[in-house]
Amino acid sequence: GLDVRRADSIDLAPFIRATGDNPAVDNQAPGRVLTAPRRTGADFVIEDNRPYGACVEGITRSALSHAHMAAESAHDREHVTSSIKRRRDLFNVVYAQAPAPLARPSLHLSVDTREDLDWLRELYFRPGASEPSLSHPIAADGRSSPRTAA
Repeated sequence: GLDVRRADSIDLAPFIRATGDNPAVDNQAPGRVLTAPRRTGADFVIEDNRPYGACVEGITRSALSHAHMAAESAHDREHVTSSIKRRRDLFNVVYAQAPAPLARPSLHLSVDTREDLDWLRELYFRPGASEPSLSHPIAADGRSSPRTAA
């Protein structure tokens, strides 16, 4: 609901959806995802093969509004992009390949627990790190991760 109200209040098309529990987003991902709907005609774009919690989504305003109006469950009203991904008969969904150095789908980088937050803070802000980067947890390759994606 909130995403739809925000999209309707400003004239953005397409726009990026990123969530606060996914702090490990590659800073170039929004640019790649924003250009894909124009290039492919997609309603929804997400990079495939990324670590869990390291993605942003590109969505057209019309797809977001249509999915919100058609939502039948509380889950779909709150997480409107889940119905877009599920309803490929209604939406043109594109799963773009993530750049090879970032392809680690088993790595869990979403912050869902205090343990997740502590682990990501340790990776991103360890002594000697010049700037937080998705390359830090990728380089760790999940060995010290409190969990990996299912």
